[in-house]
Amino acid sequence: MNIPLLSLAVPTYNRPEFLDALLASIEAEIIIDPVFKAELEVLISDNASDSATKEMVHYWQTRMPGIIRYQRNDRNLGGPGNLVAAFEASCGIYTMYIGDDDRLCSGIGNIIRKFIYAQDMPPVCIFAPLNFLGEKEFKCGLDYEALLTVDEAAGRYFFSTGIPGGAAIRTDLAQAALERLGKSFLARTNWPQTSLAFLAAIESGKEQPIAVKHVSVAHVSEQHDANTIYTARIVWDTWVRGLVVAAQLVNEATEQNFLFLACQDIFAPKRITYPVEKVIDHLLLVDDDDEIARFTEEIKASLIDLPVLYQNIPRQLINLSLTRRWLRVPVLVHRKLFLEQGDVVRWPKVISQRYKLCRRLLRYYRHHRAKVRSYTLGKDKKIRDYSREGY
Repeated sequence: MNIPLLSLAVPTYNRPEFLDALLASIEAEIIIDPVFKAELEVLISDNASDSATKEMVHYWQTRMPGIIRYQRNDRNLGGPGNLVAAFEASCGIYTMYIGDDDRLCSGIGNIIRKFIYAQDMPPVCIFAPLNFLGEKEFKCGLDYEALLTVDEAAGRYFFSTGIPGGAAIRTDLAQAALERLGKSFLARTNWPQTSLAFLAAIESGKEQPIAVKHVSVAHVSEQHDANTIYTARIVWDTWVRGLVVAAQLVNEATEQNFLFLACQDIFAPKRITYPVEKVIDHLLLVDDDDEIARFTEEIKASLIDLPVLYQNIPRQLINLSLTRRWLRVPVLVHRKLFLEQGDVVRWPKVISQRYKLCRRLLRYYRHHRAKVRSYTLGKDKKIRDYSREGY
């Protein structure tokens, strides 16, 4: 039996319609690139879904024989637990996580395969899209490709390894890290694949274990709204806190100053502006008092391990959540108009207040940075709700 070069780890839970579209995009990819087909395994880790998922997977196994491998957990392990289970069961030389609500970009199989071989099969390959929250500013090496140390990659690409991009991780190194740390170690973060990428790089012992290429691996489905919940808590937990916890786990496992380096990327001005704007939107216009109270408690808890330099923004958001009452009347009026008529121009006063608050929030942080670059914001991305039972 040939060992595949790449295992695509696909955790899923009760979303056969999303998974169906993902597998269709994979089929399209192997049709245009038969070489990639010979070096690919698709590992679907079913988090105790109902029978519809298994039936749909069986259909695709007949269409792509020898490529799709299916495993079903006896019980729901939660999202991070399901992803760890997929990495443990992977048979490829490299393993890459892809969400069941993602779609492979056309031609990406050939790009991934060639890049891995061209870089002499490094422990970790990070695929970071251009023009996504400032990614274009991080030019490293020839043609946006680079071999980096763990510290360099943490300060430039930690964010990209989690949210917009992806990482092909040497399976043996990831499995060695899991065996050493235990399965439950990564259960605290929404982004266990991000922690695993850097833990595998450290496990390799190489000086420059991480190769980087600027390219989009996948995009979210057109039906992504069906898997989206908008609250300040979900936005902050997904875009900021989950990544901070992922960095903290690497910090704990290695006893290095990894968290501070990763926060340089997570809290880069244009990266943090997007979630801060969305959090302010939800606090002022959408969330009820109970949800705001939950957000306040969670963001307070997240301050414990955060480096002091990066605590100002969450502290300001706490202050905003606690003092929202002075905006209550105009917010309720404009929110009612928006919900009834869907017309954003009917609440310009609140929008104006939002950006004033956001600018005030970021002023302190920018003042204390050695350099402030000009970043390019990407299009709005919608936030997956990781508080559900799992994925």
